Amino acid sequence: MFDLLIQNGALSLPGEVRRRDLAIRQGKIAAIGQLSAKDAITVVDAYGKLVLPGGVDAHTHMDLDLGFARAADDFLTGTKAALAGGTTTIIDHIAFGPTGGALGARLAHYRNISQGKCYVDYSFHGVLQHGDLQMEEQIPPLIQAGYPSFKAYTTYDYRLQAEELAAALRILQNGGGLTAVHCEDHELIQSLRDGFGESGLTAPLYHALSRPPESESRAVEQTLRLARQAGDAPVYLVHISAAQSVAAIKEARQAGQKNIFAETCPQYLLLDQSLYLEPHGQGLKYIMAPPLRTKEDQRALWRALAEGDIQVVATDHCPFTWEQKKSMGEKDFRSCPGGIGGVEERMRLLYTYGVQQQLLTIEQYTDVCCANPAKIFGLYPQKGALQVGSDGDVLILDLGAMGHIGASDGYGAGDYNAYQGIWLGCAVDTVILGGRLAYRQGTFFAEPGWGRECLRHIDASLWPDRAQ
Repeated sequence: MFDLLIQNGALSLPGEVRRRDLAIRQGKIAAIGQLSAKDAITVVDAYGKLVLPGGVDAHTHMDLDLGFARAADDFLTGTKAALAGGTTTIIDHIAFGPTGGALGARLAHYRNISQGKCYVDYSFHGVLQHGDLQMEEQIPPLIQAGYPSFKAYTTYDYRLQAEELAAALRILQNGGGLTAVHCEDHELIQSLRDGFGESGLTAPLYHALSRPPESESRAVEQTLRLARQAGDAPVYLVHISAAQSVAAIKEARQAGQKNIFAETCPQYLLLDQSLYLEPHGQGLKYIMAPPLRTKEDQRALWRALAEGDIQVVATDHCPFTWEQKKSMGEKDFRSCPGGIGGVEERMRLLYTYGVQQQLLTIEQYTDVCCANPAKIFGLYPQKGALQVGSDGDVLILDLGAMGHIGASDGYGAGDYNAYQGIWLGCAVDTVILGGRLAYRQGTFFAEPGWGRECLRHIDASLWPDRAQ
């Protein structure tokens, strides 16, 4: 007897879409094929709907404390929004910690503040910062404990210097881990920000102008060079936003460099820098780093997804309230906290503007939103796939439901939606987490604490073929 049976749906299976039934027993997918309703306790009819693996968002910032501002969403509200959006697993990028603090202590703090709050399954990336001591001793035990990915920054106060980043790439490679890097050229950005500030050019548009495409692409090129010099150390480039960065990635691959992974986000695919000109300071709502760019950059990112040069779409989910943005940034964009939400919108946006606009196939959509992040970060095949033995994490999309995103739509704690007014050609019908009905047509069955922490162990043999 199956615990739950999904019938009559079009299943996005690895490499193909087929009309099949899917059964779950004891939290795992137990059978796929032509199955009978009499063999199941609970039956969900998915006729006319698309059945997918639960989404995997490899880049969120829940409960992020910047020191001068704290993100609106904590693990309670942020993961509730994720569930309603069809994402069943997040991997959170933790905040910087005290200078000289132990790497494990930063992870322990996040395990503590997330405990018992999460609606969906979750994991954490470690964080590296300037001045970290004894990385060679601290990183390998954490990899073995299930934290194989660490993030480094090439900008901000705790940015790694080139020699520190080179060391991190080498240590993580030797230990079977992966280095994720926020790539922006700190010196170029700081020079432009200072210059604009001194000239009184402090409106939101100057945020974008102070972080031009070359500030990202230069840091991408340097990071890839360091990874290559470290023996093709694996590197994951977060939130790629610029066509110039895509070109740098393609060039490195064509030169024979391996193990390059890249991510972009819905905001860079769908929003552009004209939003910084919104009246009454509304452009502050879109302050983020890197900033929104041009429609030409958007086209390059969509092509990169279709061609496999970018393998993941994550969100960099980090919303602040309008009051936070306005009160801190209305006189000077440099004081505005950066970030927007997106964990609830990602799966619907990518289906509407990727699949329905014929820029991505259903198989590619499933890869970039589910399978690839799971493969890259050590969650596959437990996550990111509909196959026997995988976790019973399932998203059912209703392809007949349509409508616009409203100003206050969503379950997160942010009080505005950066995607307000955007048309959606689908809706989340049902979400199943660990074999249990968690969300259905606007009703939550899951409760805080349903989500489990996932310890990860990377298997490089599962990495997406395009990156080999």
